[in-house]
Amino acid sequence: MTFTVEELSRKDVVNVKDGCRIGFVRDVELDESGRAAAVTVERAAARGGPFRRAELLKVRWEDIVVIGKETVLVKDAEEIPAAPQKKGRLSDLFS
Repeated sequence: MTFTVEELSRKDVVNVKDGCRIGFVRDVELDESGRAAAVTVERAAARGGPFRRAELLKVRWEDIVVIGKETVLVKDAEEIPAAPQKKGRLSDLFS
């Protein structure tokens, strides 16, 4: 089954071991051959309000158990903190 990044980004990520919601898919990382290597997950925050800084995590593609209609189930794997994403300008893409 194939998904677009947009479809995948609407899904919640749930830990299969304890059933806890980790967050939601924010981005997909590709390897050199164009295959999915990892997903970046924005961690669900209990508190913090609108001005909180999002915590991003990476979950390796092989740690994904199943991608369902509404959720992505992942193994209880060690989550790797994702590098903070730098906001750039559109003109940076063409330099």
